[in-house]
Amino acid sequence: MNTNHYIAFTESETLRAHRDDFLRAVEYAPHGDHGDKARALMDQLVDELVATFFEGPLEASGARGGLVSAIQSAAGVVRKTGQNMAGRLVARVEPGEAQQALAAHLGRYRFEWHGEKVSAFPLSPATAEQVVAAFDEVLGGRRDMTDLVTAMKSIADEALAHYLDGVVEPIALNRFSRGMVSTARGTIRKAAYSGIEKGLPGMPWRFREPVVRYFQDMLTAAEA
Repeated sequence: MNTNHYIAFTESETLRAHRDDFLRAVEYAPHGDHGDKARALMDQLVDELVATFFEGPLEASGARGGLVSAIQSAAGVVRKTGQNMAGRLVARVEPGEAQQALAAHLGRYRFEWHGEKVSAFPLSPATAEQVVAAFDEVLGGRRDMTDLVTAMKSIADEALAHYLDGVVEPIALNRFSRGMVSTARGTIRKAAYSGIEKGLPGMPWRFREPVVRYFQDMLTAAEA
């Protein structure tokens, strides 16, 4: 039996309501145009992803100063680019099979964990192994941040693969639109990497440990 690892975060009631609204609409009227509901869902999802992966760790650590400003700047780029890209993509989703595929993707990886309703995205086995080892090393007292920075970048890449590439997959895009998506993806990835590279190595240990524990608490495993 294999163990699958996920990064899970608690859904707000607002996100849950938007997601359920879109999924129900597609289920009951599969060939209707539910773009407005999809857009509301994606806007909220991007907002909560940024809050979870940038703002949450800062709050958990209690970090202050210029380091925080650099991370907040990266978060702002990810939020603005992500929401803008999500709106453009949703506008290109055709009612019918493409919209149903989008609903199926956005409805995956939702479950109860520790009594909370969570959303999650899967980690590849290689990334999961890398992340578990890096977290254990840091919490075991290692001060070299190289492996942790690499592991956090891998998490960012897995999140992009699920929340951007997975959304793009059912959408018919022309060459211009594919280029636009590629540019936005690069901008988001660069900003996320910047926040990681500037944030983790520059944090004193008293801030760094709570950040690692914050992400460790989001890591969950399930037998498959």
